[in-house]
Amino acid sequence: MGELLKQYADKSVQPSDFRLTIDGKYLKADPAVSKGAPVFVGASDAMIERYFMQLGGTDVMRTPKSAMIGDQQSDTYTITRADGVKINLRRGSSSAATTGARWTIDIINTLGRKARLSEVKFK
Repeated sequence: MGELLKQYADKSVQPSDFRLTIDGKYLKADPAVSKGAPVFVGASDAMIERYFMQLGGTDVMRTPKSAMIGDQQSDTYTITRADGVKINLRRGSSSAATTGARWTIDIINTLGRKARLSEVKFK
């Protein structure tokens, strides 16, 4: 989670400039749609699920709960870490029509961050 939070903490780094490495693959945010949150291109569903589990400190994918995202029903997976940080993986995004996002990871109550929520999307 450190790589991601460092980028959020650096005010000179815009969402369109974010970078991630997942499973050894270097991903760049799509500058055309990464406005409020970075939207990464090139990660498979399996890579996104593994990244979610890595952020959550687990190797077990939880059972999803159904939730409304915008006007669509979506599966949402949740992990609450020992340090109180809550991480959600949800299919889709309320901005999917403009960003093309098919998955969103929310990181909630991140220690040391003023913002309550950090979010990354994958298309």
